[in-house]
Amino acid sequence: TKAPYNIRDTLAAAAGLTSDAVVMHHSHIGGDFGGKGTPLDLPVCYFLAKAAGRPVRIVADYVEEFLAGNPRHAAVIKLRTGVKRDGSITAHHVQFIVNCGAYAGYKPGGAIGGAPHAAGQYKTPNSRLENIQVYTNTVPGGHMRAPGVPQARFGLESHIDEVARAIGMDPVEFRLLNLIEEGDEAASGEKLHGVRAKETLRAAIEAAGFYEPKPPNVVRGVAVGEHIPGGGLGTARITLSSDGSVVLGTPIFDQGSGTYTTLTQIVAEELQVPIERISLDIWTTDAVPMDSGIGGSRASRVNTAVASAAAQNAKH
Repeated sequence: TKAPYNIRDTLAAAAGLTSDAVVMHHSHIGGDFGGKGTPLDLPVCYFLAKAAGRPVRIVADYVEEFLAGNPRHAAVIKLRTGVKRDGSITAHHVQFIVNCGAYAGYKPGGAIGGAPHAAGQYKTPNSRLENIQVYTNTVPGGHMRAPGVPQARFGLESHIDEVARAIGMDPVEFRLLNLIEEGDEAASGEKLHGVRAKETLRAAIEAAGFYEPKPPNVVRGVAVGEHIPGGGLGTARITLSSDGSVVLGTPIFDQGSGTYTTLTQIVAEELQVPIERISLDIWTTDAVPMDSGIGGSRASRVNTAVASAAAQNAKH
């Protein structure tokens, strides 16, 4: 699991235990892409072990893991956009229909957040966003890597190309005309700060040589998207040894994305020591009260900042 503390609390609730009665000894699980933040078959394993009075291991084949692993949702996205003759967007209507599959995984406790992304970061005076989640007799969907967002972005940016083509406008110029700037609201009503959408698009177009001659059988496309990494609570501890080595204590784990490498690189740079002299002490869930885990790219946002702060404190 990528979120041991959350799984600890979920398992404790299922088993009628207090959280401090459960200790998670997490291990490498390979790539998760958001799909391994749930208990999966862990509660079944617990109750079998309790009934048998012996340790129990469950081994899943590919089909069983797929059934339990919460894959990405299928979606039907319907979009309508009103545009003036000069190309400025006046209205945008989103119907975001999500195939949630069977059972109640992530529902009703969590909505699939793709609908605002199907409106995008475009200035839209009038907007309507409908997020419809439908139960079907298929494999349950889950929080797989920005749930709902790739579906929404693909639908929207394809639609934006069609709108630009319909009014005879260059797709890049159409986006530059309508992208939000500092102080603007997006179609969802969200107001972002530090907006650099137009600058980013211009830089990407230049770096890609978008308007340069193309070789035979080569086409170029353009799309704009944003996704905010998760926040949360993180902890780190730096121990300086007399032999000059450093121990970095952390409650998170590396599920294959290079989290440990990133953390040790930051500590090495902050302390000005070779990375080979830094070792890791990976804690179980009884070490600290809570940690948010690594979903939503938060390890690079939260835990690296925590490790850097711990290294700075160790220097003083």
